[in-house]
Amino acid sequence: MMRIGSGEMILIFALALFIFGPARLPELGRMVGKAVGSCKYYMDSFADECKGMEEDLKQVKHEVNENAVPPVRAAAKAEQQPPEKAPEEAKAQPEPGAQQPQGEESAA
Repeated sequence: MMRIGSGEMILIFALALFIFGPARLPELGRMVGKAVGSCKYYMDSFADECKGMEEDLKQVKHEVNENAVPPVRAAAKAEQQPPEKAPEEAKAQPEPGAQQPQGEESAA
C-alpha cells in the first residue's frame, strides 16, 4: 500500500488551499472526514457480517460431518471387505492370480 510522508501531506494541503481557498477548506475537511468515517463504518459492518457467515458455515460443516460422515464411512468399509464365500465355493474356485496345476486346463 502507498504511504504518504510529511512532505507529500504538506504539498497536498498547499494545493487544496490554493484550489479551494481558505473559506471552503474547513468545509472540505469535514466532508472528507465524514466520507472516511462512513466508509470505515461500512467496512466494519461488512467484516462483522462475514464473521457471522463464517461461524454459520462452520456450524453447518460440523453438523454435516456429525450426521453424514459416519454412515458414509461405514458403507465404505462394507464395500472394502470381500464378501464371504461358502466353504465349498472357496475350495472349488482358485484365487485370482494363483497358478493352476500343470495337469489341469481351464475350460473356457
